Amino acid sequence: MIIIDAFLVSDFIGQAICLILCVMSAWFWSVAIVRHRYLRKNFHRNQSFLTRYCTYGHPLGFYIQSDSGRRFRRDGNPMIAIYVAASESLSRFLEEAGASQDRLAAWQKDVDYGPILPPAALATVRARTEAELQNAILALEKDMHVVATCASAAPSLGLFGTVWGIMCAFWGMYAGGGTILIQSVAPGISSALLTTVLGLIVAIPASWYYNVLNDAIRKQTVQLENFADNLLADVFRYHEDKATHPQASAAAASPIVIQTPAYPVPAYPAPQPAPAPMPSALPEETPAPPPPPAGRFF
Repeated sequence: MIIIDAFLVSDFIGQAICLILCVMSAWFWSVAIVRHRYLRKNFHRNQSFLTRYCTYGHPLGFYIQSDSGRRFRRDGNPMIAIYVAASESLSRFLEEAGASQDRLAAWQKDVDYGPILPPAALATVRARTEAELQNAILALEKDMHVVATCASAAPSLGLFGTVWGIMCAFWGMYAGGGTILIQSVAPGISSALLTTVLGLIVAIPASWYYNVLNDAIRKQTVQLENFADNLLADVFRYHEDKATHPQASAAAASPIVIQTPAYPVPAYPAPQPAPAPMPSALPEETPAPPPPPAGRFF
């Protein structure tokens, strides 16, 4: 075959680059196939878990029915890991508040409420849930740097091998002197181009698969974030402060009246009467001049 013949006539640098590209290709395919199966399995597991979770009235219902999460604690699913971490933290505070598991198991959604947990306990549950969410996202993105490295580094290695092989071929033409036949130059150039071919064979599938895996990771990341937000919303809705409790008091059903503080009104001076008009220096009516004396000529 052309590829084997070109590899055999290559020098040490060209053969080393070809072997590196072959190892890189095997590394990429092993990681890509494992990650694809892992993400596909997680997607179906998430859908099944959400269906089971929504059938219980209380957020801890599924956790209690599964023997405190022991049935799926080692499942390896990121969404289940988030749920178990939040449930462990919440169940500890509810036990301290006196809530029994039998009561939580028989919980009716949007009917039962309480016990009310202090803000520090709810903040702890939120922090534990968000921390496990970040760990789950890191688990989804595991080994993605391998796919990205193969997609970006393979063309560069192939180009380096091609430039090196062509440089060696032209140097051989210069060192040989005289007339150089194409039969003596073509094998060196073909071996130089072999590295570019192998680099593209590795890089093209790696680039395509990287986009596919990255899109799957993005969708599952959004799914995990939405689940964590909904879980915390359920916890806060049932166990937040009594002031926000829907059955806390009859005043909750009354309309909300917003009271604004009374600001002091500044004391302005009393209005002064308008000043009297000033008397005019000239009389209001000017008398007519006297008539001229009779019999006077000008």
